[in-house]
Amino acid sequence: MIIQVLKYYLKLIKMKVKQKLKQIKLKLNGATTVSGKFQVTNEGTLESKDGKIVGGEIEIIGGENTGEASGLNLRVIENENKTVYTGLAPRFGIIKGYNQTYISGQLGSVRNPDSENATLSVSANLNSYISLLANTSLASIYLKGASSETSILSSGIITPKLTQTSLEKQKKNFTKMDNALDIIQNIDIYKYNLKFESDNEKKHIGFVIGDNYNYAKEITSSDNKGVDLYSFVSLCCKAIQELAQENKELNKKIKEMEGNING
Repeated sequence: MIIQVLKYYLKLIKMKVKQKLKQIKLKLNGATTVSGKFQVTNEGTLESKDGKIVGGEIEIIGGENTGEASGLNLRVIENENKTVYTGLAPRFGIIKGYNQTYISGQLGSVRNPDSENATLSVSANLNSYISLLANTSLASIYLKGASSETSILSSGIITPKLTQTSLEKQKKNFTKMDNALDIIQNIDIYKYNLKFESDNEKKHIGFVIGDNYNYAKEITSSDNKGVDLYSFVSLCCKAIQELAQENKELNKKIKEMEGNING
């Protein structure tokens, strides 16, 4: 009776061992395979059909433990549903070398298969984040703070406040501006639409940079492709000062003439 019981348990143990061997096959085709869904090759490459990591950290170090980031790649390959990456990571870092964190906080990246939108966001919380959006017709950056937000679009910038720095320590080669009124008088101002806008949209107002138009290089960018708005505003301010001075001198002459007539 005891021998039969021992034989039964030995048989049961053999069955369990065979089941484990089926689940874990060592050195199959030069790799370590677990359940046919996870394997480690002899070169150290991991392959898995699915996975979940709870807690802890993942480090990807380029080179041979030198801390150099050259040759370092992190890729998420899209699946049949065309979703590249979805969700938020409580803590995410992209590190170059040692002790240099480029991105930290919460990171989420989504490409919507229906709208062909691709987004990338970095956030500290729901009230403060940076979001990048790109699709076939638009690229934009959204900056959201606790009490304000700014949108940087491929078609323009929307922001509650724009500050031009003007500190003395950042400037050199000072020369006082003269004849601002003459420059302003030689600039033609137009109403126009941008080429990507429809003809019935509200028109903009400004001068046009081109060979067939009157404008002033004193208020254009260094490459003469855009407007130096701070220079334009300052030029207009100087022109107003010159007009005010002319008006003051005219008023003085008028009073002198009135005095002579009354006298």
